[in-house]
Amino acid sequence: MAADKGRIVLVGRTGAGKSTLVNMLVKGNLTPPHLAKMGNGLHGTTKICQTFDGRGWTVIDTMGLGEPDTGSVSNPDAKKLVSDFLNDVKGKYSHIIFVIEKGRIDIVTGIIWKTFLQIFKGGETNFVVLFTKTGGAKWLQENLEQIKTEFPECKQFQYVDFPEIDDDPEVEKENSEIRMTERDRLESELTRMFAGSWVEPDIFRMGDVEIEQKAENILVYIAKLIKSLLLKHGMKALQTTVTIFVAIAELVNVFAGGF
Repeated sequence: MAADKGRIVLVGRTGAGKSTLVNMLVKGNLTPPHLAKMGNGLHGTTKICQTFDGRGWTVIDTMGLGEPDTGSVSNPDAKKLVSDFLNDVKGKYSHIIFVIEKGRIDIVTGIIWKTFLQIFKGGETNFVVLFTKTGGAKWLQENLEQIKTEFPECKQFQYVDFPEIDDDPEVEKENSEIRMTERDRLESELTRMFAGSWVEPDIFRMGDVEIEQKAENILVYIAKLIKSLLLKHGMKALQTTVTIFVAIAELVNVFAGGF
């Protein structure tokens, strides 16, 4: 039965590994065909949100954020895009997971995290920051105290490392065993975290008018945040931070009074 283990929403940067998590939790493996299409880390493959059920999990895979405006998440109608996103992620959750690839804590990730906090306000008790491609537990253990200062609103941190499928049958056999072990360990950790306790973020109770207002508030918030970073660091320092929901220049000019 779907969701008897939990209902998870995954949010994070393009290429963070959300779709791999979907396949491992819901399907149980990475053998094609994939439930959630896995990207190459450059351009996102998830359109807004997709919901998958299997192996006792319901997992909502969201579009990758922080992508260039030529990528799959660009949309001139920012408010509608954010409203649609909010409506797609309305719901009760056992886990609200922010997914980060190891080594990608930077200005872009910081903006996305702050946006994540705005979107899922009211669900903080079930937040999880999950790092992918860590190579094991050691990296998280060694860096945990610093990581906590980067994400002070979160109390639960986790890691996972699913080796990619290898063309060599012998290597792939070993990789497959590692993936199964990692999957079982992660599932055990997720089950332990909140002991079956689910949360309802504020958006769960919002109607259409409230959702539209929140979408506009989020855009204004992002724009002001980006503008402050531009003033502090300059355009050159932020030149790769071109999109959260829409292009930076458009956001700042429309909602924060220009540069």
